[in-house]
Amino acid sequence: PIEDIDNESSYDMPRIQFLFKPQKNQKDQLWSVKIDGTDLREVIPYKELWAPELNVISVRGTPKRSPNNRYIAMMRDRKSHAANIAVLYDLKTKKWEEVSNISGDLFSWLPDSSGFCLIQSGRAYIYDIASKSHTQIDDRICGFGANPRPNGTYLERSYNGRFGNSIDFTILDSNFKEKDSFNIQTTEKFTRINFKALDINGNVMLYQKRHNNWRKFPPHYFLYDINKKEVIKEIGQIYGDILYMSSKRGYIYSFSSPTLYKYSLEKPTEEKTMFDTRKAYESGNTTNVTMYNLGDLAYE
Repeated sequence: PIEDIDNESSYDMPRIQFLFKPQKNQKDQLWSVKIDGTDLREVIPYKELWAPELNVISVRGTPKRSPNNRYIAMMRDRKSHAANIAVLYDLKTKKWEEVSNISGDLFSWLPDSSGFCLIQSGRAYIYDIASKSHTQIDDRICGFGANPRPNGTYLERSYNGRFGNSIDFTILDSNFKEKDSFNIQTTEKFTRINFKALDINGNVMLYQKRHNNWRKFPPHYFLYDINKKEVIKEIGQIYGDILYMSSKRGYIYSFSSPTLYKYSLEKPTEEKTMFDTRKAYESGNTTNVTMYNLGDLAYE
């Protein structure tokens, strides 16, 4: 079945959205499912996702759902275009909209779902859905992007140092002006620092120390208080991409294809397998996963 945003029964718990490739050399499909593994649905019908008139050949990056569940923004490669383009799909009207002529990396949705931000060559653009126009932010920001925080600021990051063993973090205000900064680094040889996730309340982040020989030296994960600028906890191994983290609630959701995990921050080695998506479709590859329809999980 196709996901229907007017079907209340589909939204009684958070959902994950993912690209699914049935077999090698086949085109992606966009699916979603509840976090308990039920209610598997196709998000955009295959014929609409690859309609000939769209003139596109692939989905670039991760399609992202708006906070109100209605819109999906994504980057797509067009046959006649030198670069990828930003497009918007309205789940209510079932219509596509090309987002000006901006290409680049999808940044983040605005909290009220009125638009989203894109980054192109270090420049940030805010796209407004109602007016179908974009506004360029004057200041350049890091090409690695920035994560939005509930208080209206953004956490920007840039890697440096040998082997990427250092990350500079900058706090930007709502106008992308610098408010504060800090640095995290390691002196351990052949080890790099990786940013992994930002807490739902925006005050705690998760980062990883990863040795080049990570099979022999397992990665270490740390919770870092952004306001206090200090490590507050070291936790064990976490598998996959972090979809959701709450230090206050004390758990993390992560996805390592094809499995959704839930970790306790107090006992991270005791992960809980939520479900295995492959049991639903028995074959194929799952990528570019996001978690949406957070409901009460979005509030601390």
